[in-house]
Amino acid sequence: MQLRYIIIVLLIGIFNGLLVAQTESDITFNIRDSINKAPLEAVTISVLNTPYGGITNDSGNCTIHAILPNNFTVKYSLIGYASSIKQYMSSEISPEKTIQIFMNILPTVTNDVVIMALRNNSRMENTPANVEVLGLEEVNEENSIMPGNVSGLLGDIAGVQLQRTSSITGSSNIRLEGLDGRYTQILR
Repeated sequence: MQLRYIIIVLLIGIFNGLLVAQTESDITFNIRDSINKAPLEAVTISVLNTPYGGITNDSGNCTIHAILPNNFTVKYSLIGYASSIKQYMSSEISPEKTIQIFMNILPTVTNDVVIMALRNNSRMENTPANVEVLGLEEVNEENSIMPGNVSGLLGDIAGVQLQRTSSITGSSNIRLEGLDGRYTQILR
């Protein structure tokens, strides 16, 4: 009989320890550029070794509703910026506190880009030309279907031809108005 009470007390103690070790909370992050302090949109935030994460909105904010261990590590990443990993303790974070992160731009070296078009001697202002602008909605829609696939976006534009070069890696060669693919460069 006494052994039964000891086992019950031990189980209650273990269960309490598990409840204390993890806390459920809303954590808000605000991600900004380290140079001009502008909010960064589409920063991927992942809590390592958990299924929790999110993406920042246009004001650089992201709120994650999660059950986190006492110590957890968060990774911040965005194309063109240096990824960073920071470690936090649940006891340091309160629901009304916003964690602010400043991301550094990655230095890039680009060769000179020369853009030539229309192949005639007319001035650009006097020549009709087709200009396609891809809106944010189109980019987000295509990104939700197949993330990182630029060829899906460009395939529907007049004058753009896509030629699959590798079925294994999924890479494609992009041609503009009859030019070879090596003369094409996509700018952000």
